[in-house]
Formats: sequence, C-alpha cells, structure tokens
Amino acid sequence: MSSAGSAGEVGQAGSAGAVGEAGARLRRLRDVHAGRGGADAPDLVYAGYVVVLLVLFIGVPLLLAAVRALSGDEVAGAVFSAAGERGLRIGVGGFLAAAAACGRVYGPVTPEPFFVTLLVGTDLPRALALRRPFLLATAVAAVPLATAGLVAGLTFLANGVLSGPGLVRFLAVVAAVIVLAAWLWLAGQVLPDRWAWVLPGVVLTLTGTGLLVPAADVPTPWGWAARAVVGHDGTAWAAAVLLVVTAGAAVVTVPVLLSATSGPRLRADAERRQITRTAAFSGEITVALDVYRARPGLGRTWRAVRGRPAPVRFLVRDLVAGARTPVRFSVGCLTLVVGLGLTAHAPGLLVAGAGSGLVYLALGVFSDGFRHAAQAGAGPPLYGVGVAELFVVHSLLPLTALLVTAVAVGGTGVVAAGLLLVAVRAYDSAKGPLPPILLTPVASPAGDLSSLNVLIWQADAALISVFCGAVIAVAQPVHAAVAATVIVALLLAGLRRRLHRL
Repeated sequence: MSSAGSAGEVGQAGSAGAVGEAGARLRRLRDVHAGRGGADAPDLVYAGYVVVLLVLFIGVPLLLAAVRALSGDEVAGAVFSAAGERGLRIGVGGFLAAAAACGRVYGPVTPEPFFVTLLVGTDLPRALALRRPFLLATAVAAVPLATAGLVAGLTFLANGVLSGPGLVRFLAVVAAVIVLAAWLWLAGQVLPDRWAWVLPGVVLTLTGTGLLVPAADVPTPWGWAARAVVGHDGTAWAAAVLLVVTAGAAVVTVPVLLSATSGPRLRADAERRQITRTAAFSGEITVALDVYRARPGLGRTWRAVRGRPAPVRFLVRDLVAGARTPVRFSVGCLTLVVGLGLTAHAPGLLVAGAGSGLVYLALGVFSDGFRHAAQAGAGPPLYGVGVAELFVVHSLLPLTALLVTAVAVGGTGVVAAGLLLVAVRAYDSAKGPLPPILLTPVASPAGDLSSLNVLIWQADAALISVFCGAVIAVAQPVHAAVAATVIVALLLAGLRRRLHRL
C-alpha cells in the first residue's frame, strides 16, 4: 500500500513536472514569436480603435433600441408564452447548428501561420499549446453574446417579468448556451471534412423534428434552454441544471478536441486568416469574404443552360449554379424562411430589422447572377445581352425564392420589403473597389474618423436593408408600397452610376 502510494506520488510529480516543462517551453516559443514582431502592436491598437468606434456608433444605439423594445409588454408577452418557448427552441437549436457550421468555415483555433508552425511543429501537447488561442477566440465571441443576455435579463427583471431567482436561471441558461456553442464551434473545426456537416445537420434535423413533434426536442439542450427560460413550474430549474451539467461535460472534453486538431487543417485555416486579415485592413471586405466563399463541389456535369426564352434560360442557369454548393444553398433557403418569418410576424421594429438583415444575407445565395451582370457591364459586350436586361433576368431567381417563401410563411404583406432587398443586392453588386478619398484622415477630438467612413461604405447595403426593410415591413400597405417604390428607384439610379464608374 505504501509502495503503491509512493509510485502514484512519483507518477503525479513526474506528470506535473512534464506539464511544467511543456509550459516553460511554450512560454519561450511565445517569447520568440513576440521577438519576431508577431504581436504586431500597431495593428492591435488600430483594431482596438475600430472596435471602440463600432461600439460607440453601432453597438450603443442597438443596445438602447433593444432595451426599448424589450421593455414593451408586447415583446415580453411574446417571449414568455407557449409560442415564445417554441421560438426559443428553434432559435437556440439554430444558433448551436450555426456554431458547428461556422467551425467548418472559420474555427476558433486560427492563429497566425508562423505561430502555427511554432506550436504544431513541435512535440508540445496541442491541448496545452492551442488552449490560449481557443480561449481568446471564445472570449471575443462570448462578450457581445453575454452582454446581450445580461441586458435582456436585467430589462425583464426591471419590468417584473422575471424574479430574482428567475434572473439567475436566465443568466445560467445564457452562459451554458454560450459554452455549448463554443464547444460545437471547436468540434466543427476538428471533425474531418467528410463529417464536417454531420454535426450541424444532426442539430438542425432534431430541431426541425421538434417542430413537428414537440416532445422530440424535450431531451435536448435547446429544449432544456426554452423550458428553463419560459417554464413556470419546478421543471424549469431541473431543465436549467441539466443544461449547465451538459455544458460542464462539454468543457471537460475540450482538451481532447484540441489534441485532435489536424496540423494541415490548422495551417490552411491560418493562411486563409492571413489573406482575410490583409484584405480587411486594406478595406477590401469583399475580397476578404471571397476567401471563405463555398466552392462548387457538386453537379459539374449538370446542364445549366436550358430553355429557349432568355428568362427561363437564366432562371435555370442561376438555379443550377446555386445548387452546386448544396450546403450554402440550403443555409440560404433556411435563413430566408426564418428572416421572412421574423419580418412578417415581428412584434416590433427591432425584430423586423433583424428579419430584414437575415433576408438580405439569404438573398446573397440567389443573387450571384448580379455580380456576373456587373462584371459584364464593366467589360466589352460578349453575350449579346444588354446590362439592364442581364440585371432583370438575374433578378428572377431571388424574386421567385422571395415570393415562394413569403407565401409559405404567410408573409405576403412584406413582399414590398423583399423587393427592396432584392434591389439592394443589385445595387451592392456594382460596388467596386474602395474609393481612395475615403482613406483621407478626418481629424476629430476622438481621433482619425476615416475608419468610420470606410466602415459605413463597406456596410451601406446591410444598413439600408436593416433600417429601410424594417420600416417598410411594419408600415401600412399603401405607405410601404410608396416608400419601397421611391427607395428602389433611388437604388437603381445609384446602381447605374456605379456601373458607369466601374
């Protein structure tokens, strides 16, 4: 007994010594990286400055608008109801599936290429070497989510919708969902390519099954989250405990996932991150996003040109082109359904704005033809079809998807907002490179505000979609039709001017 105990103590001491030695080597590697200039202090300062501007000019107004919307009895009543519980199940399930899918595109462990070589090219345990990058990426993503949850909980507490214990349960649910999302984000990055979409697919399938059979998603994290928030009986605390225990179990398995990360995958992700970062810092957001655009992997032999009339020919062509990236196409269809559903049945302007933003993002899947039309307008005429006609025929697919989805979700009243969003997509397709004049320094007591000009120029289409789409969606039908007509006319005029500048 004494001998075994001594052997165990020696083994623990040896293990602790090995971990300490690995930690010391890891610190020396970080020192080498910092000495090489890897920390890149000026870039970090500039990134912090941009974040402060975003928080002041976008984050604070959105926060105030959210508090104003959540303070209304209508929104609180909608959230804490049977329909609200179902909506929470769908929302949390969709969020977790999106986290897993995001890991496939951009994982949480994505350091610089040189740092990847230092960390992965040695015998250091990856669970130790990659722990800091994972925690940093998780913290950056978790801070805005936790802030939104805290603001929502305090607002509900101030309105008397939540009690003190109810607020504790609400915040525990928010924290547990964030932890599970971070775990799925990492799992999505670690899984091999052929299994990468299985995880989000399973979560989405179970969430969708819960819509048809409500009892099916009761034993799931999103079912527990909805029950813990909306439940008014003793099962609410039981659901919260189950969710927190599940999140704790996920935390325990994080070192296993970090140890299973693939070196080639880390290097590929790091190289894409480097390209994206360089493009983003030079103001070329479109180039940065193109790095992560899905590549066609299906239907190489499909016949895309069918039909004699030009509208039918282009409609089939765009549909086949979209179907060649099936995951992107499916996500776009699902996002369009959710966005139009939110916009059509929004209890307030804030939710309608979120729905309009989702519809704008979803229409990107159906609007790739606009980029072809813009490129054709910038070059010599090769197709025997005018630029205006190209934009018209390429608008058939997004308009068809919009109308079919609007009928399916019972949101025909928001068709005017949808038409506006299609026009925004066409307007955005001819944006072109960043005008150099926007980089001219703008002196102010808060520093150089030229970054704000660049941000507004980059996000103009999204801002138009969120604000104008939401206003038109909640307006009276006559007012909505008039406003949509005027804004679409302005967008088409702007599109024509942009095409002349290309």
